Amino acid sequence: MRTFKDNAGRTWNLTLNVWTVKKVRDLLGAVAAWADGQIGTAGLLAAVWAAAQAIFIRAGIANEVTKAQE
Repeated sequence: MRTFKDNAGRTWNLTLNVWTVKKVRDLLGAVAAWADGQIGTAGLLAAVWAAAQAIFIRAGIANEVTKAQE
């Protein structure tokens, strides 16, 4: 496991596990579908955002992200 601190002083732990591999696989599938013309740019962005939200929730910063968008 690797760790780093962001500009806000939060420590982030990076791990490779089944959940992480599945999310990467899902994103790569969305990129491949976009490249093949099966989904549009909006579909690709929706897939990326969905994966990011899951990561924000697991990191405990979902509320901060929502507030930053307002």
